[in-house]
Amino acid sequence: MVRLITAADIMPMAEYGKIRREHRKNLVETKRHRRINIGPYVTLYFENYDTMWAQVHEMLYIERGGDAQLEGELSAYNPLIPRGDELVCTMMIEIEDEAVRRRVLAQLGHIEDTVFLKFGPEKIIAVPEGDIERTTEEGKTS
Repeated sequence: MVRLITAADIMPMAEYGKIRREHRKNLVETKRHRRINIGPYVTLYFENYDTMWAQVHEMLYIERGGDAQLEGELSAYNPLIPRGDELVCTMMIEIEDEAVRRRVLAQLGHIEDTVFLKFGPEKIIAVPEGDIERTTEEGKTS
């Protein structure tokens, strides 16, 4: 059974603020073991309940939207919790230099449709989240 994040799992922001620094420090270490770097710009972060719980708390803490924001965060991050026999990852494309970023992103249109993992003869093809189009008409990815 998959455990999704509910309103009951959310700490009051004052309490979260007290543990935030230590929790983030521990999470960095956890996430270090849950990522794969692909080339110079792309990293895959494999998600789970704990990483998404932290993400929801961070969004609520930073944006201070309270209960009005909570449902949107749960809707955004619960789909990133693996269900049973699947892997779920977030693909981050990180390029500091703005000129390089524009040039590279313009060449990576539909990159999300090319991701796969290969283990020996087994090839697992990624299925991108279909909530929004991630490539512009000009071919630039986001």
